[in-house]
Amino acid sequence: MRNNILVVSGLVLGGLWIVLAGAGEKFPGVGALRFFRFRLWFLWGILGALLVFALLRNIPAMEFLRPVSR
Repeated sequence: MRNNILVVSGLVLGGLWIVLAGAGEKFPGVGALRFFRFRLWFLWGILGALLVFALLRNIPAMEFLRPVSR
């Protein structure tokens, strides 16, 4: 987790998204689960998060985002 927080949190959030999207397909009557269907804006959001993360981890004030060097 310390060396690559984005991958670990992305795996957790991606797994949760897949479970909720599957539940939305299984139970189409539940309106709250319709949000989790695949949409193109989701891919753009991931790309934006990767770009922001890459930029922030190179700023000296955001040292906690950098991997630990031993």
